[in-house]
Amino acid sequence: AVQMALDEKTLYLARYMGPGKPYQLFFYDIASRQCHSPSWSAALLLKAVRAMGMSPDGTELFIGEKASYVGDLDELHRLRVINIITGNANTLSSTSTAGAANGLLFKNLVHIAMSPAGELFVLGNANPWATSTSAKWEVSVIESTTLHVKGSTFTANTASDSGGAVGIAKLTLMTEVAIEGSTLSGNT
Repeated sequence: AVQMALDEKTLYLARYMGPGKPYQLFFYDIASRQCHSPSWSAALLLKAVRAMGMSPDGTELFIGEKASYVGDLDELHRLRVINIITGNANTLSSTSTAGAANGLLFKNLVHIAMSPAGELFVLGNANPWATSTSAKWEVSVIESTTLHVKGSTFTANTASDSGGAVGIAKLTLMTEVAIEGSTLSGNT
């Protein structure tokens, strides 16, 4: 999967690293033709990345990856949101219950796009890839969901459109924010 940065200077790539290994993110600088993998990339443990999308402010990558390698779940995909600066990652979910099995899942995900207004569009094929000779395309529009933040630190942030690591603009998709195992201090 490949995604162009908003400034059109960097390509974000997800690469298969071999049998039994997770996919890894790479950043390719178009001008210098240099490619590197951020130090935090391997820790993401990405599974079979199928598509990528970019947030309107260019700070988050939306990664569509397999939810599982087991049985029929092989065709189900989940969405992860990864901050390209810090590597902090969260899974988009329809619940705030940690470990719950009802996350947002999509069949045969092939494309992710986000509108400037913050709606997330996900394109998938409702028919099984292995047995189908035709495509039955489905577009899912995510206007609201839950953000589950786990194991993160938020210090001295200002929740506003113009500042802070967790700004109001970044929470427009969320109807609920659940924070677990995280530290919050000095925030306004």
